[in-house]
Amino acid sequence: MFGYKWAHMKRLSANFIHKIFLILPFLYLSACIIIPTPWTDDKISKEEISFITPGRYSKDDVLKKFGEPDVIWETGDQERVFVYKWERLRAIWILAGGYNATGGPINSDEALLILFDETDNVKMVKKGTKSGFESYGDFLNRCLNEDKE
Repeated sequence: MFGYKWAHMKRLSANFIHKIFLILPFLYLSACIIIPTPWTDDKISKEEISFITPGRYSKDDVLKKFGEPDVIWETGDQERVFVYKWERLRAIWILAGGYNATGGPINSDEALLILFDETDNVKMVKKGTKSGFESYGDFLNRCLNEDKE
């Protein structure tokens, strides 16, 4: 009886080791590479953003500088927010294994928010990055309320 169990255990161990040696080359030949892309620029540069100072520029100045916004959002306090949004390439991912490979971009949603008061003067300028898990409305609320907390 003991000999049977011993033989069975040896066979299971041999099968397990055999399976590991079959899987190892596939694990060794596959790779995932993420290449950061720090050379990609924002749609609106930091210099252009620093051009707009609160209290000094009006809605007309902003429209001349950046054109029509992508979104105009009105808050409950009779304030208006211009939203200029764009996608920024953060990295490129590549997954390869054997003779096959695939890949794609890793993007982030960026936005410039310009808040105007009731007299159409710039009240606040904020650049933000939207999380992939939040809605655009939650993103706008988070950006506008970060400084108030």
